[in-house]
Amino acid sequence: MRVGRRHHEQVVALMRSAALNLEPGLEIPRIIHQIYVGRACPPELRLCTERLRSDNPGWDYRFYDDVTAESFIAACFGSRVLEIYRRVSPQYPAARADFLRYLAVYRFGGVYLDVKSGADRPLDQVRRADGKIWLSYWRNARGEIHEGWGMPPELDSYGGAFQQWYVAAPAGHPYLRAVIEQVMLNILSYDPVRHGVGQFGVLRTTGPIPFTIGACSMLWMNRHELRNGSDEIGLRYSLLDSGNEQKHIALSSGHYSQCTEPIVITSRLRELRYRAWRRLRC
Repeated sequence: MRVGRRHHEQVVALMRSAALNLEPGLEIPRIIHQIYVGRACPPELRLCTERLRSDNPGWDYRFYDDVTAESFIAACFGSRVLEIYRRVSPQYPAARADFLRYLAVYRFGGVYLDVKSGADRPLDQVRRADGKIWLSYWRNARGEIHEGWGMPPELDSYGGAFQQWYVAAPAGHPYLRAVIEQVMLNILSYDPVRHGVGQFGVLRTTGPIPFTIGACSMLWMNRHELRNGSDEIGLRYSLLDSGNEQKHIALSSGHYSQCTEPIVITSRLRELRYRAWRRLRC
């Protein structure tokens, strides 16, 4: 994606701040992060979060809603990063949650899991003390449970997308710092024609595509442990599904995959250009 010089300079300045230059930790702390912004968390998903908490006594559990999310960003990263977060349209809480998870795990370390997700073993078995982040691909080969998932054309040369419905790392991890930089560049330079809208736009702007690109830019540091699937570390994509039914989508009215509006609150000129482009395509 093309990035304007002005936006690049803004992000470079932010990346020099103390908040984004933490000393990398060695240990994944006993902190669970979960996020549900934009609306109240449905009871079915609350049950998933309660199961995760009860299965992991002794872990500090942190749940972020709209208020706690903005308070955390303002306190830990400052008003400029909060402004970038707020530029993501409220119609796309999933995109806000993407950015927020990277910030939370970078700042505090721990294990982030989507509210639909869980673990098949105690999270103490996921903890590491060697300074490494967990990374894994989707099990997406023919006949596997998530056949065809996580293979956007932008990542052909990367071997596919890393899963980011979970993020498990020590605080200050350099891979997450690179991801945060990539996401901020995407938000500031967002163009609905180039980046897209709806599900694929979120994948490109804040989701697994920038997560993978950012992480891969730092693989030379060898501060990661890579697995073929999350099941190898005992993490489960959805506690609601036995396969790939994606039942959680039905629990969210106005799911982002159905949105056609721009992901980022952008200039009037870019919005008009996007609407003209849509009319031509229709």
